[in-house]
Amino acid sequence: MKKILLIILALLLIYILTGYCTTYTSRYPPVQSWDYVKTTSYSSTSYFPHYATDPTKSLTGLPSKNSWLSYSDATTNQRFHIDLGSVKVIRRIYYENFHNTGAWLDRGV
Repeated sequence: MKKILLIILALLLIYILTGYCTTYTSRYPPVQSWDYVKTTSYSSTSYFPHYATDPTKSLTGLPSKNSWLSYSDATTNQRFHIDLGSVKVIRRIYYENFHNTGAWLDRGV
């Protein structure tokens, strides 16, 4: 009986560990706005910080109104804060780097 219980516990542990390692759920701010996504700076209203976290924005093409860009003369570290609205366990962060229709690849992270 103890062996069966140990086998069941081992299988359950394997299931839990592999499930947590291979399954991810995307989490976004409750509202895509300045209230939930803040940065040290942004270039203009065409590059608001929350554009970078909005899954409905295009990842290709023109960056204007689709991405965040810091103030053009900013040479310091830029902070990017995202409020998810409630406590969440973050297991990984996925991001796309900045580009402009495949060009300007030297900007971004």
